[in-house]
Amino acid sequence: MSFLSHFAPGDRPSGAYFLPFLEGLAAVMENMPPAALTADATLWANAVPRAARLVGASGIAVGVLPMIAAESFGATVMRVGANASVVARPETPVPEPWCAAPLANLLETGRRLAETVRPERELAVFMSGPVTLSQALFGEMPSPSRLGVLKAGLLKCLELICEARPDVVFIDENWAGHPPEATPELRRFHNTLKNVADYYGVGYGLRVEGIRDVPAAIASLSGLRVAHLMLGGDAEGSLPDVRVAANAAAAAGWTSVGLPVAAGCDVDEALAACDMPAIAAYLCGAAQETDIEFLKSVGLRMRR
Repeated sequence: MSFLSHFAPGDRPSGAYFLPFLEGLAAVMENMPPAALTADATLWANAVPRAARLVGASGIAVGVLPMIAAESFGATVMRVGANASVVARPETPVPEPWCAAPLANLLETGRRLAETVRPERELAVFMSGPVTLSQALFGEMPSPSRLGVLKAGLLKCLELICEARPDVVFIDENWAGHPPEATPELRRFHNTLKNVADYYGVGYGLRVEGIRDVPAAIASLSGLRVAHLMLGGDAEGSLPDVRVAANAAAAAGWTSVGLPVAAGCDVDEALAACDMPAIAAYLCGAAQETDIEFLKSVGLRMRR
C-alpha cells in the first residue's frame, strides 16, 4: 500500500494504514533481547520484516528503540529489554557517531531494508532529534550552543539515512518533563534537517512522546513547520484521546498525524478518528508492541 511515499512529494495520503513498532517482537521471535538484535544489522534487517509479515503491518519502522543515537554520540546507556536509560554522560559527544554502534547498525539496517522490503511494504526510519539528544548527553534542553554542538553529527546521520532512500524519516523526540515549544532555534534546526531529506526525495516527519497537554503541544509544535506528525504516549505511557488529537492536528494545519494504539486500547475509536476529511490520520505503534494477537487483529482490519 502506498501511504508514506506520499510524504516526500507533498501529496496527501489516504486509506487505512498501520505502522507498528516491531523490533521488540522481532527480538522475541529470535529469542534474544532487543540489544542483541540491534547489534547485528543483518539479523535486524531480516527479523523485522518477518515480524511485519506475521502481523500484517502496512509498513516497516526501524530505530524506534530509546537511546540508539545517544549511545553512539557517547552516552553510557543501560538497557533492560526494550527500555534504556543514560547512566553516564560524555565530556564531549563522539565526533563521528555514525561510525559507532548501535547507530551504525541502524544505518546499515536501513540500507538493507530499503533494498528488500519494497514494494510489499514501505519503510520508515526513526532517529532521535536535538531535544532527546540534548537531554541525554547534556542533561538539559537544547540551547543554541548545544544545538551547535549536535548539528554536524545529526546532519551527517540524517544524510546517511536518506542516501538509502527510505520512504520517510521521523525525528523522534521525548519531551517528558518539558512543555513542547517551537523555538526559533529549533525551527531553523528542523528546516536544515528537512532540506537534507528534501534533497534526497525522502519524506520528513516528527514523532513526539512524553507530552501531557496534547492539543497544546500539537498547536505549539506546528510552529516547527513540519508537515507530518506522529504521536506517542505521555511520560507514564498513557495514550492520548485519539479524536481530540486528530482534531487538534487538523486545526493546527498538520498534513498527517499518526495516532498511537496499543494492546487494550479501543481500536474502533482509533479507526473512527482516522476517518476525518480534514487530515490524513493513520494508526501507529505507541511503543514496542509484542502482543501478536492484538497486532494481527489490527493488521486484519487494515486489510478489510
